[in-house]
Amino acid sequence: MKTIRYCLLMAFSHLALSAGAIYNVVIDTSALTTGSTGYLYLQFNPGLSAGPASAAVTLFNIAAPGSFTGLPTITDGDVTGNLSTSLVLNNTGALNDSLNAVVFSTMMSFRVTVTTPPGIATAGSLFGFGLLSNDQITPLLTSDPDGFLGTISFDGTNAFTTKTTSSAASISSTIPEPSYVIGVFLALIMILWKRRLPIFTTSPRL
Repeated sequence: MKTIRYCLLMAFSHLALSAGAIYNVVIDTSALTTGSTGYLYLQFNPGLSAGPASAAVTLFNIAAPGSFTGLPTITDGDVTGNLSTSLVLNNTGALNDSLNAVVFSTMMSFRVTVTTPPGIATAGSLFGFGLLSNDQITPLLTSDPDGFLGTISFDGTNAFTTKTTSSAASISSTIPEPSYVIGVFLALIMILWKRRLPIFTTSPRL
């Protein structure tokens, strides 16, 4: 039973260390000329004394006949990967961003998985996304002074907040699946069943 209790402790410890949130982002680009070119801009920056965190951009999709190269045109800070598979931005630098060339169509979408540090930190971090014109400076579809269409942020207690600055963008939350914990739990149930050990140690009340 000590082994089982240890496995349960490790499973829930893993869940605590893997805290975070998953969001689906959709950008309506129908107001832009189909076939015109520009950039998808992504940024993930820390607050003062923020704990280490990451934002992974996956499942990138753009409606035909739009397209993208997959490879970032420009990156700053701690950024790895690409939009074809997974583009990961870590908040280890003061500026962590990625500029990605695209051919616009009517819509683009992607998923953002933010992994936050365990425990309570002094500050959180902010992930922002936007579209830029060919000059790599002028924001598209927004009047936000920072050029963002939307942001996903969390504070020092890992409480999340989403914000859109344009009707062209939407952010929806997706509940993460703690598959690791579920797998361990099911494995422990099988161990208990094979050993014919009672799952509940207290006697039922009559």
